[in-house]
Amino acid sequence: MSEKLQGKSSRGTKEIKGFLLTSLGALFFLALVSFKPFPESANWLGLVGFCTAFVSRLLLGLLAYPIPFVLCYLGWQVGRHHVDVTCPSRGQRCIISLALFSSSLVLNVLSELWPSFASSAGHLSSYASGLDYTPLGGLPVFFIYKLMPVLNLAVLFGPIGNILLGSLGISFCTGFLIYQIGMKRFVAAIKKGNERTVFLVGKGALLVGKTCHRTSWIMLESLSKIPLRKTYHVIKGTSSSLLQLLLRLTQQGISKIKLEWRTHQFSTKPYPALLSKEGKTFTPILQVQHISLLNKVVASQDLSDYIPPRSIQEADEEPSRTTIETELKQPVFEQPLEDASRTEPTALFDSNAFLPSFENNFSTVPIPLFTQQSYQLPPPFLMKEAFSSETQEEQTTALREEASRLENVLRNFGIDATVGEINQGARITSFEVHPATGVKVQRIKAIESDIALNMEAKSIRILAPIPGKAAVGIEMPSLKMRQVGFRSLLEGYLEKEIPMDIPLLLGEMISGEQVIVDLTKMPHLIVAGATGSGKSVCINSIIMSILMTCTPGQVRLLMIDPKKVELSCYTPLPHLIAPVITETQGAKEAFNWLTREMEWRYEVLRRLGLRHIRHFNERVPNESESELLGFEVPEKMYFIVVIVDELADLMMTSSTPDIENAITRIAQKARAVGIHLVLATQRPSREVITGLIKANFPARVAFKVSNRVNSQIILDMVGAEELLGNGDMLFLSSTHPHPVRAQGAYVQEEEIRAVIDFICQRNSPNYLVASFDEDLINQSGNRFCGERIEDALYEQAVKIILETGVASTTSLQRRLKIGYPRAASLIDEMERQGLISAQDSSKQRKILVGEANFHSIDPRNTDEF
Repeated sequence: MSEKLQGKSSRGTKEIKGFLLTSLGALFFLALVSFKPFPESANWLGLVGFCTAFVSRLLLGLLAYPIPFVLCYLGWQVGRHHVDVTCPSRGQRCIISLALFSSSLVLNVLSELWPSFASSAGHLSSYASGLDYTPLGGLPVFFIYKLMPVLNLAVLFGPIGNILLGSLGISFCTGFLIYQIGMKRFVAAIKKGNERTVFLVGKGALLVGKTCHRTSWIMLESLSKIPLRKTYHVIKGTSSSLLQLLLRLTQQGISKIKLEWRTHQFSTKPYPALLSKEGKTFTPILQVQHISLLNKVVASQDLSDYIPPRSIQEADEEPSRTTIETELKQPVFEQPLEDASRTEPTALFDSNAFLPSFENNFSTVPIPLFTQQSYQLPPPFLMKEAFSSETQEEQTTALREEASRLENVLRNFGIDATVGEINQGARITSFEVHPATGVKVQRIKAIESDIALNMEAKSIRILAPIPGKAAVGIEMPSLKMRQVGFRSLLEGYLEKEIPMDIPLLLGEMISGEQVIVDLTKMPHLIVAGATGSGKSVCINSIIMSILMTCTPGQVRLLMIDPKKVELSCYTPLPHLIAPVITETQGAKEAFNWLTREMEWRYEVLRRLGLRHIRHFNERVPNESESELLGFEVPEKMYFIVVIVDELADLMMTSSTPDIENAITRIAQKARAVGIHLVLATQRPSREVITGLIKANFPARVAFKVSNRVNSQIILDMVGAEELLGNGDMLFLSSTHPHPVRAQGAYVQEEEIRAVIDFICQRNSPNYLVASFDEDLINQSGNRFCGERIEDALYEQAVKIILETGVASTTSLQRRLKIGYPRAASLIDEMERQGLISAQDSSKQRKILVGEANFHSIDPRNTDEF
């Protein structure tokens, strides 16, 4: 959040407006109660008060007296509750005019029928009229009623008719006012789960809604604000009358969508949509989960056969724990809404009920919904909103004091400088310091420790100078810190509709700008930091970014977790190519599989004359492509993101050159075919993040490290050792040549479980490889061969054995000039392929096939290409 000290406070402006309105109402009231026809000096407010009271009584009569109370009420709402008072709409102006006219008409008729009543109240609204009685409703309406020549209301309708006419107008306006208040109470009751208020207000609104379609729309919009969890708990103990009421409101609102096709201008990206014949997109205001729940409950009249989702059951066991909205155990997308609605609940309603039946509603214009075949992205409401108790007004004074204190510290060390703009982020506050002419920047940099001491800061970081500005940046911890919620980043990304293939929602800068980047443009990422600095949370936010914005048809994941506990919860997701890899040998096999996948993709692009995966996905598929090329060409290529949670452990427990070479080769070539790497480590040493790896990973995220050397290894510059930890990070990429300080997004375990449950309840795992750890490679995952034979000397070793007739490790070492481990590996591979027998004590291995039969069983002989 960025705060400008020069900005005006809207809250203070509203308080001033409220005070002025309240004062104006009080003065108006004093002018009215002290009014006397003559002399003017008798009025408590003098000539101004006399003129104001005289004109208002002349125009409105007794109706002038409520005006001061209205002004005082508006002033209280604006000043105390900070309510925005806007100009009434056209409809509201019509209602106000009708209410004033009807009330004035009734008062004028009563003045004529009962002169004694008019005389007793005449001193409140007296003016020179020359009549035997005093009209109490104001002169304009009295002119229309009595004094207008030829045709006036008295001649047309008579006194009794005018009273009925005015009463009808007053009744209509009163009903409208009650309706507006009822809507507010209905929404408030929904949020609090108050069943009685929901039923009473909803019943009355439904009766009005029989002739007012707007009512049904507002009711449906209100019902949509009920979380499914709260709907379940409210309906659980309610009567069937309330259930029927809610179902009728649902029915009427859906009928309105179908009849009027109202378009709503807000994002439908993560939600199922309603599609019209013209292709317009509509958002169903009431979630389909609520419709299915109501149908099921009304049909059975109880919840005995309804099994609440797991998150609801957990909420019953732990009331203090925030639960997440979920759907029913059986997804409602298995059948269109029109079929689901033609069920037993329609029999509960009389044919002469308020609304037509569901069958009639959907028989004319069917509305198709997303089916189970379409993948549904998790909605943002599964994530929690970040809570912040801070306000701009509360911190403005403290920030000014800190700025003044910083200027004094610099002045004490002989540096003349002023503090300009102040940016306050989630955990860091940045002060832009403008040195006086002749002050060297290095002087400020040299007293960094002294500034931290005098400012009583845990640590500070000095940017000398700020890139692109004539100022020095001094960053220090904020007085009050807050979390950066993942939901705010997700909603910001969805609102902006930024075109990204693989969006990563990383965090928020000090200036308040969100750090949302596209992995395909990086194209690979290193995440490093000490234990407890926020590295694992960052990896979770990266994974959640992909799960919340991309379908399995767009992005597939390959996860390597040597620690076996960090990423294992993601195993059942349909995005995964294989179960989470936890063994070193499985990781090596996974990188080998990725290398073959990369080569196959490049071969496809070469034969089609394309250069990038984006060009491949944008092409118009041709049925004859597979026949011309000699192999099956997929319609689309998905992106592959490889996430390694602990690179150091992986390289320490395996042959370092093998892992490093595989990572380097993929990082160098795989960008164009949509394969991207995300490597994380808590040991950023030169043995782990080698020069070859760094050269191909321009994008890096550095969390707090223990010393300057580690910061140099990650970022090629110092600075990461001065971070605060707990998500405080420096982000470096090709689009940000200078490190950007940001606070990483925080994703809670409950949010991760909610998203995983949401996806897994609707989709089953779809592995391309059964398991890398179990050494089982899916035949379809390897386009070149069906077995894992990776050594380039394998075929030459087989020929040597067949020619010499000796199958021994020593013979291969001597003839191929290789080491014992590699020679033994070749012998073991031949045994596994059935070319030689197993080792039998001291006897020599037997050769089981001849040279003529070798090529017939060699699994690398394939005609796929």
